Amino acid sequence: MKKFKSKKKKKYIFIKIVLFLVFSYISFLFSFKFLSTKFLKEKIYSKEYVSKLVNDSTSNLIKTNNKMDDALTFLTSPSFLLSNSLNNISVVNESYLKNEEDEKTYNELKKKSSYVEEINSSETNSPIIYIYNTHQLENYQANYTTAYSITPNVLMASYLLKEKLYDLGIEAIVEDGDIQNYLKTNNLKYSASYKASRYFLDQKLNNYKTLKYIIDLHRDSLKKDRTTLSIDNKNYAKTLLLIGTDFSPNDINLNLANKVCSYLNESVNNICKGILKKGGKGVNGIYNQDAFNGAMLIEIGGPENTIDEVSNTIEVYAKVIKRLLEEQ
Repeated sequence: MKKFKSKKKKKYIFIKIVLFLVFSYISFLFSFKFLSTKFLKEKIYSKEYVSKLVNDSTSNLIKTNNKMDDALTFLTSPSFLLSNSLNNISVVNESYLKNEEDEKTYNELKKKSSYVEEINSSETNSPIIYIYNTHQLENYQANYTTAYSITPNVLMASYLLKEKLYDLGIEAIVEDGDIQNYLKTNNLKYSASYKASRYFLDQKLNNYKTLKYIIDLHRDSLKKDRTTLSIDNKNYAKTLLLIGTDFSPNDINLNLANKVCSYLNESVNNICKGILKKGGKGVNGIYNQDAFNGAMLIEIGGPENTIDEVSNTIEVYAKVIKRLLEEQ
């Protein structure tokens, strides 16, 4: 009789433990769901916050039907978010980009940025402008976009330029090939970035005979006080054009760069810092400018500039490009 009571007592204790564990698990799930939902809706996905992104952003990269669910779908879609970016992105140190061929540059940027795809791709059979980024990971200062792990970078800036040109009736295409993946696939180092971008450039030159200008869009490495211009309470990311000196002749592209810089400064005084000529040991010196008469390498802003400041400058660039085309 005593042995039977002992077994019954053990069985009762076991049932209590199981019930306690089940209750604890359910309580945990309920609490987690409630807190996470409350946080997401009230903190990250608040209506005001999403509205700021959708309506106030000058990038127009987010398209919605004014519905909250649609907005969240686009903002969290894999094609929009940078899959490997960090939630808290620190500013890239100025020393990272002093040597453009430095492998450390690539490794540091890779921690903070990644390839991003265009959401609203509108291909054309007769583009006038081809835009690409030899260094696709060069990023800008993250602001409200960090909540969605979005890292603004030069590739995003290229899509902005395409949109601004489209608004002016100019057809453009942005390189959709992943240059970092090309380097990895072909066992190439970061120093071979211009070789990788040349592969994609040659493809576009063969496929599109309508191209008038090709633009390799980069960003500078300086601090914000040297890459920002403020006029009438509006901030612009300063820009410069780079010309390689290790091939000849390059007079056509040099004259183009001088004209572009002059037109930019006519539109917004001192927005263009000038023409930087580079060649010799330790740099590329050609920058694929030997491939086309009408090639530009432009640097817009620095790591501390916001994508809105970059967008303001890109809008000026689009108008200058339209002026160039009208003069032809």
